[in-house]
Amino acid sequence: MSSFFLPSKRSTKDRKRKKSVVRKPRPEKEVVKGPKKIKKTARDEEIDSESDHESTKVERKPNGIKIVDDDEEEEETVAEKRLRLAKQYIAQVEEEELSKREDAELDYDAIAHRLKEDVLREAGKLQRKVADTLCAPGIGDVRTLRGHQLPVTCLAVTPDDRFAFSGDKDGCIIKWDLESGVKVHVFKCQKRRKREGKRGGRGRGRERDDTPGHAGCVLGLAVSSDGKFLASGGKGGAVHVWDAETNAHIHKFTGHRDTVSGLAFQGSSHELFSCSLDRTVKIWNLDEMLYVETLFGHQDGVAAIDCLQREKPVTAGTDDRTVRIWKVVQESQLVFTGHKASIDCVRLINEEHFITGSQDGYVQNNYIFCCVCFKYFRKYFS
Repeated sequence: MSSFFLPSKRSTKDRKRKKSVVRKPRPEKEVVKGPKKIKKTARDEEIDSESDHESTKVERKPNGIKIVDDDEEEEETVAEKRLRLAKQYIAQVEEEELSKREDAELDYDAIAHRLKEDVLREAGKLQRKVADTLCAPGIGDVRTLRGHQLPVTCLAVTPDDRFAFSGDKDGCIIKWDLESGVKVHVFKCQKRRKREGKRGGRGRGRERDDTPGHAGCVLGLAVSSDGKFLASGGKGGAVHVWDAETNAHIHKFTGHRDTVSGLAFQGSSHELFSCSLDRTVKIWNLDEMLYVETLFGHQDGVAAIDCLQREKPVTAGTDDRTVRIWKVVQESQLVFTGHKASIDCVRLINEEHFITGSQDGYVQNNYIFCCVCFKYFRKYFS
C-alpha cells in the first residue's frame, strides 16, 4: 500500500504533543469585559488630562456658593435653568424695592405684591381700580370729528389709543387719528351701479361693484389686542377682516343668515366672536382665517356681545330678554333673566361682573355709552 494515505511519524508526534498541552484558565484579574483599551500616545494623554482638569475646575466662595464654569452650564437642565432665572429675577426685584425705600429694611409683602402683579400683567389679567380717578369731560375737552354722510352706528379704538374706527349706515368705515383729529383713511362701501337690461327684457337691472366692503349699514367693529386686525360686520351677514395698519382688505367670512349686530375679540388672541339677528353666535380664527363653531341658544336675535381674556363671551338677546354667558370649552351656557323689555347692550366690567342696558328703563343707555366712552378715552378726559 502506498504511504500517501498514512500519516507520517512527525505529524503524529505533533498531534500527541498538542493533545498533551493543557491550557490554564486566565486569572480573574486578566478577565476584561467590553472593548479592548487602546493605548494612547503621550500627546493624547496630555490633552485629555488638561481638558479633564479644566472641566472639573470649581471655585468656591467663603459663603459656600459654588461657581461653575461654562461646561457645567451647558449640562444644566431645564428645571435648574428655570430656578436660576427665578432667583435672579427675585434678586433684581429686591434690589429695586430696596432702592425705593429710605431705610435698609426690605418689605417682603411689597415684593410678593410686585411679583403677583407681574404675573397677572404677563397673563393679561391685571386689574386696577380707576373709577375714582375719572372725571366728566369739560366743554373744552369734547372734540367733534366730521366726515360721515349718515348717522354713526359703531366705534372701535386701537389698544394704544392712537386711532379710532367708526362705521355708519351708508356702509363706510373711517379711520381717525385721535391726536390730531384728522381723517386717515376711508374704507369705502359697495355702490350699486346701473346696467342695461337684455334686449326684450323688462327695463334695466342693477349690479354691485367689485370693491371689497359692506353693501349696507355697519353695526359692529372690533380691533384685536395687538392692533393687527380690524373686524367689521353689518347688514348682509358678512364679516370683513381688514389690516388695521395698512388698511388692506384681508378676508370675508360668510355664514350668518341675517345682519351681524356685534363683534368681539377674545383677550390677546385672534379668536373672533360674532353675533347676529339670526339668533346665533359664531367663532372665527383669524390666524388661519377659518370658521370654528356656532353657538345656539337665543330665542330671538342677538343684539350685543362682549368678551375679555377667558373664552366666555357674554351676549344680550333682544326680545327674549336674556343675557347668556357661553362656556365654550364646557359646551354650556348660563342664562340670566331680569329685564322686562328688549336688552340692547351689554359690557363686561371684569370676568365676574357685567352691565346691561334695556328698554325697560332700569339702566339708562346713555349711562352705558358714557361708561364705554370713559373706557376708551380716559386718558384724554383726566
